[in-house]
Amino acid sequence: MRLTPLILPSIITAPASAVFAKTRNVGRDAGSSYVQFTSTKLNSTDLRYVMDSGICETTPDVTQYSGYVEVGKNMSMWFWFFEARNSPETAPFTLWLNGGPGCSSMIGLFQENGPCKVNPDGETTYLNAYSWNSVSNMIYIDQPIGTGFSYGTDTVNSTEAAAPSVWQAFQVLFESRAFAKYSSREFVLATESYGGHYGPAFVTYFDQQNTKIADGILDAEPIVVTALLINNGWIDPLIQNIAY
Repeated sequence: MRLTPLILPSIITAPASAVFAKTRNVGRDAGSSYVQFTSTKLNSTDLRYVMDSGICETTPDVTQYSGYVEVGKNMSMWFWFFEARNSPETAPFTLWLNGGPGCSSMIGLFQENGPCKVNPDGETTYLNAYSWNSVSNMIYIDQPIGTGFSYGTDTVNSTEAAAPSVWQAFQVLFESRAFAKYSSREFVLATESYGGHYGPAFVTYFDQQNTKIADGILDAEPIVVTALLINNGWIDPLIQNIAY
């Protein structure tokens, strides 16, 4: 399977006038149809995605979505979701973030724990038998804005400032028809490297939002992180450099 279609989901931007109150098929780009969903709760937020693009995950009957979540004005966040190969209806929901800061999570997808890896020809892929989506529904997100396929004019300048955009992305995703069923699943945040900063900061922000929701201050979907996985985390160079 050729990787050339990877550029397809990155050009599914819908016209500014195309605003929909619910999920609809809204058009075709380069021969592939896409869906747009506009949040009824959050301003300047919508979801645009292609379903089952045929790229990377070719296991029969395993669903995938790829596209963009608008997390604010001029802030388009790229995601790629893969349903679990086994028991997707009960499997946990895992968010994977690469570190950096500024490393695309497509690195994790294609080189580490994703459904496929790239062949030596650089154009085709083969299935990864050890993919994490064998046991979990997986979503890979390029963040913050400006990383990987995510684009926009509004960016962030700190780890803490990156957390609200990712939280907002899940508010839109879990409101949509495609992802609503995953909102009640066990939510796992997995990351590496600079994720030693991202992980704790994001979980802290999510918990703060959950408190506001419980207190009736905020009308939103709780995101309860049940597990935080940090691989080779970069946390404190003054301590860690000694081990190198």
